[in-house]
Amino acid sequence: MKLTTFLLTLGLMSVYAKGVSQQVTYSGEKVQLTDVFKEIKKQTGFFVISEKTLLKNARPVTVSAVKQPLEVFLQNVLQGQRLSFTIEKNTIVISVETSPGNNVWLPATPVQAAAPVTGTVYGPDAKPLQGVSIMIKGTNTGVSSDDKGRFSINATPGQVLIVSYVGMQLQEVKVGTATDITVTLKLSPTKLGDFVVTGYNPVRKESFTGNAIRIDQEQILKVGNRNVLQILQVFDPSFRLEKNNLMGSDPNTVPDFYIRGRSGIGLKELDASSVSAAALVNNPNLPIFIMDGYEVGAEKVYDYDPNRIKSITILKDAAATAIYGSRAANGVIVIETVPPAPGKLSVNYNVVTSLTLPDLSDYNLMNASEKLEAERLSGVYSPATGTTSALLDEYIKKRNQVAKGVNTDWIAQPLRNEFNQKHTLYVDGGSDMVRFGFLMKYDKQNGVMKGSSRERSGAGFTLDYRGKKFQVRNDVTYDIVNSVNSPYGNFSDYTLKAPYDEMMDKNGIIQKNTNTWHSGETSLLNLVNPLYEVMKTKNFSKSGYQTLANNLSLNWNIMPHWQLRGQLALSKSMSNTKDFVDPASGRYAITATTDFTDIGSLALTSSDVITINTNLFTNYVNTIGNHNINFSLGLNTNEMTQDGDAMVYTGFPSGTQNTPNFASKLKEKPVYSDNHTRLFGSFLALNYSYKDIYLLDVSARLDGSSQFGTERKYAPFWSVGAGINLHKYAFLADHPFISRARITANMGQLGKTNFPPYAAQDMYQRSPNWYRTGVGASLIYLGNTGLNWEKTNSYDLIFDMGFLKDRITVNVDLYNKMTNDLVNDVDLPLSSGFKTYKDNIGKIQNRGIELAVRAEIIHQKDVLVAVYGNFASNRNTLMNVSQSLKKYNDLVNAQYNGYTNGVGNKPGNQGRFSTPHVKYVEGQSITAMYGMKSLGINPMDGKEVFMRPDGTITYDWNAADQVVIGDPTPKGQGAFGLNVGYKQFTLFASFMYEYGGQEYNYTLVNKVENVDLYNKNADKRVLTQRWIKPGDVTMLKNIADAAWTTLPTSRFMQDYNALTVNSLSLGYNFKRDWLRQYHINLLKLQLSTNNLATISSVKQERGLSYPFARTFDFSLNVTF
Repeated sequence: MKLTTFLLTLGLMSVYAKGVSQQVTYSGEKVQLTDVFKEIKKQTGFFVISEKTLLKNARPVTVSAVKQPLEVFLQNVLQGQRLSFTIEKNTIVISVETSPGNNVWLPATPVQAAAPVTGTVYGPDAKPLQGVSIMIKGTNTGVSSDDKGRFSINATPGQVLIVSYVGMQLQEVKVGTATDITVTLKLSPTKLGDFVVTGYNPVRKESFTGNAIRIDQEQILKVGNRNVLQILQVFDPSFRLEKNNLMGSDPNTVPDFYIRGRSGIGLKELDASSVSAAALVNNPNLPIFIMDGYEVGAEKVYDYDPNRIKSITILKDAAATAIYGSRAANGVIVIETVPPAPGKLSVNYNVVTSLTLPDLSDYNLMNASEKLEAERLSGVYSPATGTTSALLDEYIKKRNQVAKGVNTDWIAQPLRNEFNQKHTLYVDGGSDMVRFGFLMKYDKQNGVMKGSSRERSGAGFTLDYRGKKFQVRNDVTYDIVNSVNSPYGNFSDYTLKAPYDEMMDKNGIIQKNTNTWHSGETSLLNLVNPLYEVMKTKNFSKSGYQTLANNLSLNWNIMPHWQLRGQLALSKSMSNTKDFVDPASGRYAITATTDFTDIGSLALTSSDVITINTNLFTNYVNTIGNHNINFSLGLNTNEMTQDGDAMVYTGFPSGTQNTPNFASKLKEKPVYSDNHTRLFGSFLALNYSYKDIYLLDVSARLDGSSQFGTERKYAPFWSVGAGINLHKYAFLADHPFISRARITANMGQLGKTNFPPYAAQDMYQRSPNWYRTGVGASLIYLGNTGLNWEKTNSYDLIFDMGFLKDRITVNVDLYNKMTNDLVNDVDLPLSSGFKTYKDNIGKIQNRGIELAVRAEIIHQKDVLVAVYGNFASNRNTLMNVSQSLKKYNDLVNAQYNGYTNGVGNKPGNQGRFSTPHVKYVEGQSITAMYGMKSLGINPMDGKEVFMRPDGTITYDWNAADQVVIGDPTPKGQGAFGLNVGYKQFTLFASFMYEYGGQEYNYTLVNKVENVDLYNKNADKRVLTQRWIKPGDVTMLKNIADAAWTTLPTSRFMQDYNALTVNSLSLGYNFKRDWLRQYHINLLKLQLSTNNLATISSVKQERGLSYPFARTFDFSLNVTF
């Protein structure tokens, strides 16, 4: 006993001696505590651990010390701060002072009646944490957790344990009667936002002059379990997916999207077929995606599993994106994936079971009796002359169908309620030096139209070595995606079928055509039974791709503040499509003269893409006195080789014999294409701050690309930003209300290269004829060797505010983007042999405001209630128009040539004459739609009255009198929601809104006013809102006026305001104490739903070719 007491006393004395042996020499005025502690570490080697909110709210200090003992120095520095400290070995723990004026350090005194208290410490990922500090509050007694997260410390009931770990929130645990406890640490809220991830090197947010939005994994999974692109809309109001009322919820349609408006024109509505299929994918408005340092395509992100994403950072302004130079004008989205964690072997399994239901709430079709009554009111059974008896007989037969109860629900036939499952298995482990991770995943997403699906599967392996000087990480992934389109065809075919028509004949056999009620032009009678194609043919439409990728990265820590990093990414992607039409298809009209070598077709395409990406850069990060420096210098290369082919076979004997060897012939010579591009870039970037008050960002980049002409292969890009942290000044340092006040501004020049590969190079087409010397070739497109880069000048002014210790945060961003040198068509004289070629002509301006607000209403130990909201408004203006765009406007006007009585309502003509189009006019938005201004329907005769641009009134529609009638781009859009936590429960809700835009109500045009009531079903409003007799005041013309198709008119352009219940989720995390007995580290359940409801001011059908859907998910996440 005496020996034990002697050894304990000697140990305490040695600790005390070590503490007092350290001396500090330092002087400074109004210095932040963080800077003081950095100096302590530099002089003594002692680490300081504290929750950052404590230091953030501490007052600057003025101190002068020469060879002062460490504990005395600390006491002087913390005097009046209501902070205390404890020292254990070489660690200083800062905490809230328990009794004022007790800022002294004393060796621990023996604790009476102490008993061992054991426990386990887990991180937020449910894995045990090694090296966690566990201290008894008010003493210097402490221990550290082992590699299994376990610890044991002598303490008495009532004492408080302080559990701390770098990057985690400090947690205080009161010792009770339990002798074994479980502690789960959370990431520090300030730690999550401490750095902006740029894809090259992280930058301290406190000194960053740009604007970046960061979304972590927990936030992502609360919104959805699939489609990362859809999820991003909730967190960034300027990131928007294009509304696709045509394809709805089709799982095989990758959405178009943009950030901060549209900066380019791209493929226009009425353009003829492109010379190259590449023109259809070179969207000039797409941002780029960087995943773990490498550029990836939008489709890969669309198919990526959100469970494997650690964080997503959206970069939008010049300060954030300029280091990407020619690729940055539309924004950069940086994705970090989950790396393997050290420790014992861990197995994580995630399963999501989904119920997907078709959403038909926007359809309002007539039933059989309503359809027949609408026909009668339209006058089809009361002709002015002739065939009265035949029409009366037809009417009676249809009425008998209705009386028999025939009321076919056509739109239900191609639809289904579908259960889907997604599985992810991840195994990781290893030591602090060597870590590994193995991934397997499978996701079968069946759509709400029968037979449609998107099947995703893949595997990956990660090996990560982390030495003192070097870190080497290698990731290998293999992904397979297979898509099948619904054999039921176009959903709109079912919405047009008359409900008094039956699907089968009296023998229950599907027929190619439904009943022929009257004679007429075949194309007008709507006889084709859409179910015949499904039941009687073997049609199919399939596509897919496979990607093998290997990413290698090497980090060399040359010196404590200097790092060199190299990356090499190799990937190969193989894609294909197969579209087969059975020779028995109703699409073929068989006659005596039919050439059966043309009956049945198989279209095949394939493409192989090989990409090689390299990055090499060095990074120096250091704090020298009051100067924080982050400097990077690097270069990167990107090489892409693409080969493709396309061919069409015709003449098949049957639907089951559908491979090329059964074909009669090739329809035409196969098409082969190849494209090879290279990009080389070098950059430098500096992030600097003085005392964390005055901020500076500077970056420059030089890019060279083979996509440009030989005369313009290189172009420079740059950005500069400055800012000031007002909250670092003394007059705001202790402000009771304002905790953060930052003003930053940046400007720069960015670029983009999203245009067809033939724009800068001559393009040749091989002749279909073969000559003695071989095949010939002719020049079909004249390249522009002087084609320049599109450049965007970007300006941002940002206000970032925090109140009540950042429980309320407000961020406002004002921006102005001017895109110059748009790549557009330029007219050439006919003597050149070409009509147009590409050149840099035109300007587009996007200017707007973004606002984000978040407030923690309640933040206590077991309760969190937070609300958030964001808003964005963008104004798009075309500043300069090329001559070719003016000629395109003439082409729009020419669409309406040949419009006469009875011609406009024929198939193929109705859509041509009734559809409004975009024109390109200086001073207007590039999404503005044109038509004639309408004064409404004359109550006396049921005809539409128009106003010409000069103010005169007319009944006659004229293409030359078209004006802007609306713009679908909203004046404002955004999201808001609620985040609630209570003990183990979490609740998250998000709502999306937009207002101020206009939508052309195609349902009123095509399903009410222009509908062929005699042969097709229609919206019920055809019965209630059409003009019938003189004196009727309505927006729709005479119900009997079917000979004239309604041309584009402001009458159908309606204000569009919408509110969508985007997501709702309820989760439960099981207690760790209960799970430990089953050797489970984490168990989480979550119920969620997406696209639950949409309320809009425009009543129109949505999902014309493929319906929209509601999704309900149940997910289980377990870690062993």
